[in-house]
Amino acid sequence: MIGKAPRTVGGGLFRIAIVAAAVVVGLAGLYALGAAVVRAWPGGEALRYPWEAMRAFLFRGESPYHRLALLYGRSQQDGVAVMPRPYPFPPALVLFSPLALLKDFAAARVWAVWGALLALAGGVVLLARTLRWRPGAGMAAAAGLFAWTGYFSALAVLRADVVVVVLFLLSLALAAVLGGRDDLAGAALVLTLVRPDVALYPAVFLLLWAASRRRWRLWRGFWGLAAALLALAFWLLPSWALQMAFVLLRFKPAASPRLALAHAVPGVGRQAGWLLVGVVAVAVLAEWVAAWGRSAYQAAWTTALTVVGALLVGGRVVPADQVLLLIPLLWVWVYWGSRWKTYGRPAAALTLALFWVLPWLFWGTGLFSGGGVCASVGMCFLEPLAVGVLLYTVRWWAARAPVALSPEALLE
Repeated sequence: MIGKAPRTVGGGLFRIAIVAAAVVVGLAGLYALGAAVVRAWPGGEALRYPWEAMRAFLFRGESPYHRLALLYGRSQQDGVAVMPRPYPFPPALVLFSPLALLKDFAAARVWAVWGALLALAGGVVLLARTLRWRPGAGMAAAAGLFAWTGYFSALAVLRADVVVVVLFLLSLALAAVLGGRDDLAGAALVLTLVRPDVALYPAVFLLLWAASRRRWRLWRGFWGLAAALLALAFWLLPSWALQMAFVLLRFKPAASPRLALAHAVPGVGRQAGWLLVGVVAVAVLAEWVAAWGRSAYQAAWTTALTVVGALLVGGRVVPADQVLLLIPLLWVWVYWGSRWKTYGRPAAALTLALFWVLPWLFWGTGLFSGGGVCASVGMCFLEPLAVGVLLYTVRWWAARAPVALSPEALLE
């Protein structure tokens, strides 16, 4: 028998060189494609302001909040509608510093766009695998297309908004809770607080629920990473909390569902906005009480509802934040497909099509109008309200599923 020719060192190095060259060519191609997209759709203020602030801190020793105040003040003088956001310094250090190392903002935005697309895909895949969802090739392709090309997803990705990273981190936290990896869940929740206006409520609920179940490892993961980041932040910038509070008080919100109602109906809009906040808050708090001490799956459903509630009662919410609705929508589709045998999958396909078509039909022509703030009252809260109603159609199943969804029920 003639044996195989032995591998040589030269042959191994040649193969490594080929792989390295292919990786370099692939990255160059991705960068070129991303650069073309960035040139076609200018903007990205959601990333530009924290990017400039973090560069000012890293390379010139300036306060990032002083830089943010200058930028927000300039945008108000120029009449540019940009939501003022005082990002908490500890998670901002982790999430914005890597991009701040890039000198050119266009390059930072290109990589942020690709990172946002990966975060969207990663969040959806994490939850789908955790729930053992088997939607079939057609529905899986449609869900992936919706996650990348839905109106609010496109808005968040092209603006390079950090809310897409928050979506991934929340999905990671829920997947970790359902998988029993509570330390990881707690650490992920800490980083979501870079956007406390949409992530604080889900984080608080999961911490309270973990206490009700005595799952203290979630608290350990949360407060362990939080303590480390706080120590680093106060060492680098001892006055960051006061400076953040100054920016928060000086620059009022530019958009929220409540403000949209007040502007749309000057007579009673203000009162209607506060009524909306009160009703949503009571409904969400009632579900928090109902989930106390219950299964992880009911807690996950309640977290999805809390995400919807945060989008409706948050004081600094813009349309791009509605990309977070992918989390509750996935819960609806999974339960429909597994428990509602006859019409579950057609209903999921219909709602997916409607949530894709209608926003593009009504608001697609002004993708960047208004700097990402609410161009109409409908844009600000109609989809969260609709998703909240749909989420209640699966509450009975979520509240009565003490264990993981049956794999057999999710198969074709």
